[in-house]
Amino acid sequence: MGTPTISIIGTGNVAFQLGVALNEAGVEILDIWGRDTNKANQLSKELECLRASTIKSLSGELLIVCVSDDAIREVLTNINSSKFVAYTSGSLELSACGRASNTGVFYPLQTFTKEQVVCFDDVPLLIESQSSNLEELLFELAKKLSRHVLSVNSQQRKMYHLSAVWINNFTNHILFQAKSLAEENNIDWAILQPLIEKTALKLTNCDPYNNQTGPARRGDNSIISSHEAMQTGIRKELYSLISKSIDQTYNK
Repeated sequence: MGTPTISIIGTGNVAFQLGVALNEAGVEILDIWGRDTNKANQLSKELECLRASTIKSLSGELLIVCVSDDAIREVLTNINSSKFVAYTSGSLELSACGRASNTGVFYPLQTFTKEQVVCFDDVPLLIESQSSNLEELLFELAKKLSRHVLSVNSQQRKMYHLSAVWINNFTNHILFQAKSLAEENNIDWAILQPLIEKTALKLTNCDPYNNQTGPARRGDNSIISSHEAMQTGIRKELYSLISKSIDQTYNK
């Protein structure tokens, strides 16, 4: 089965990054559609393709839906059931999408912003479909972008997504709290950058369990109490709860 022509639904970070990656891989993007006309016009120019006036007028052999989970079902109801469609959600079960067997999942397990172009070579692409023809098509397309293509079911994909939230979203928020703490107390955030880099580097080749250090790992309650007294509000609650989790993990 040859590489299909593509239509993209959506104008957000995933639509942008996936569209750029498809273009670079030589995959033909015929058109895009998005609710925000201005964003759709901008993205169509970026990807050098047409902007469709309606979902039903999209002309690609495969429609890739890059919208929020809450919007996926509504979008799918407006697509002809004979069309091959794949959505990029990590958490919406295939059985819950309310559409026939021509629907699949093309989930890039990565964090995306428009400001940083992502190299898809190392982005895991998780594939799911009840149709063997669509699954084959999605696999062939995924292999043009990434070295890591995996077939999963909905429950496995949801667990990958949950783990990804812990790894990326929660870690990023903790770093935001640390940066806010530094700024509020007039200390130089740049001094902490080497520690961030070292922490990330260690995680690439060591088990997180063995990497753990710090006062909670040692069971040093006096330091923990001192740190808690230096903080207030939700930040203090987060510090205490994470310290408790670490303590229960290592000092049972």
